[in-house]
Amino acid sequence: MVAKECQCAWETFVAHWNDQLKQVVDLIWPVIMNMLLTLFGWCIIYEMRSDQTEMTALFQNSGSVLYDGVLNGMLCLASVAVLSFIMVLLAVFRMKKFIQFWLTASCLMITFGVSFSFIYSTIEKSGIQYPYFLAAVITVIYGTGGYFVS
Repeated sequence: MVAKECQCAWETFVAHWNDQLKQVVDLIWPVIMNMLLTLFGWCIIYEMRSDQTEMTALFQNSGSVLYDGVLNGMLCLASVAVLSFIMVLLAVFRMKKFIQFWLTASCLMITFGVSFSFIYSTIEKSGIQYPYFLAAVITVIYGTGGYFVS
């Protein structure tokens, strides 16, 4: 009797994880394609370099590398903690619609903002005129298509 209960529990466990892995399989190809696109952009468009003038202005304010690193790390941790606390409060008060809005807005900002930056850099590097306008049009088409596909 115990062996039969154990076998039933094992089958339930295997069925549960089989369902979980099926969900992951659906996501693996888009994730791999995103990684390849990011790698392509970093290698070809940005030539594996970052703009040091922008990086210096953003992350080094005091002149001390150690102090700036600690300060920026603490500010990143604090911002993640505050956002996490806000999300927990929203979940506690059962604000499901607002949480869905927050997550959807975040995904849309990433879809449109990051793609605009990448498309603009690509157009600018190729020397085509009016890179802002062309990047905006392509981004709107790409983002809208991505929104309706998902």
